[in-house]
Amino acid sequence: MTAGHVIDGIEQAIAAGQKLTSFHIDDNWSGRKVPDNTFAFDYARSNKFFINDPKSQADYGAIWLTDYTRTMLEGRIQPFDETDWRMLPNDFDQFERYVICGFPAQLLSNKVVDECVHSTKGLAIFELDKVDPPTHIKSSFPRFYGSRQSRTLTDKDGNLLSSLDGMSGCPIFGMNKVEKGWRIFLAGVQSSEYGTLAISCPFIHVGAWLEVEIAAQLAQATV
Repeated sequence: MTAGHVIDGIEQAIAAGQKLTSFHIDDNWSGRKVPDNTFAFDYARSNKFFINDPKSQADYGAIWLTDYTRTMLEGRIQPFDETDWRMLPNDFDQFERYVICGFPAQLLSNKVVDECVHSTKGLAIFELDKVDPPTHIKSSFPRFYGSRQSRTLTDKDGNLLSSLDGMSGCPIFGMNKVEKGWRIFLAGVQSSEYGTLAISCPFIHVGAWLEVEIAAQLAQATV
């Protein structure tokens, strides 16, 4: 899962002649002991579907993982399933805490070596406060708005992480306190950001759309 404009941007770049040939999956951020390497992902041959509608501001997308890719991930990650989003309310009000997890642009650096771009990135986790939508943002699609809490976070060099830029497509988790820790739900997918303001499509709507798209893909496959 990601934001629709992320897939849309990749597709437009390829259509314009840009050569994007190396795609990799990196599952080394879970804290589990897994092999410290990424593995190649066949983006070109993967089924993709997305919505990127500026009018309604519906903005989400998905890439269908092949059986081979799923096999590679088994035992290395624990995926979210329907129980983590299907019963979510539309208004997000049931959660005690909200967290966004991803890779802000401030922690991304690129180096060109032999005409290839090599990137390094850093993972960041920000807690969010649910806020009312800004008056200048109009949307006919359900949205979650979260303001990054003022707690200071810095990179390894001490520079202040001042923005959520670059975190499009990252998950937003809803958290509730339980007897032995926190129960974590996949609450939304980050679609856009304005400085310290996160804007997300609630996953209950994304999931419903995803089920329709998957059913259509399966129907085509059986024709």
